[in-house]
Amino acid sequence: MKKFFLIVFLVGLISIFTDVVAQEKNYVFSTGNPKYIPAIIGAANTLAEDKKEKLGKIEIVLYGKAVQDLDKSYTTKPWLNKVANKAIEFRVCAIALEKFEVQQQIPKQFEVVADAFVYLIELKEKGYYALDL
Repeated sequence: MKKFFLIVFLVGLISIFTDVVAQEKNYVFSTGNPKYIPAIIGAANTLAEDKKEKLGKIEIVLYGKAVQDLDKSYTTKPWLNKVANKAIEFRVCAIALEKFEVQQQIPKQFEVVADAFVYLIELKEKGYYALDL
């Protein structure tokens, strides 16, 4: 009888471990340098392709000078055209938008967050894998 309970316990433990390992993983890239954005998009596309089954979200958070030209289509259009996976999303810092006086409408694909740094901390608390460039 003890062996039976031990086997049931081990099978249950293995199924719990398998569920934890199979969970979706989320990633966040952040930068204040607009020159890094094409490389970040490329890395996000590669990551999305490599992690197909276990992919949750990939967020690209822009702050500082990276938001300076978001209201210009010659800047944003090439970035958006390079995005190859619907799991990749953009976030931009409201503080930076105000500082650099980006007053015209930015593309709808760029969701505004109040403070990029607070937002990044919140994502890390949720278990996001993070890379800041």
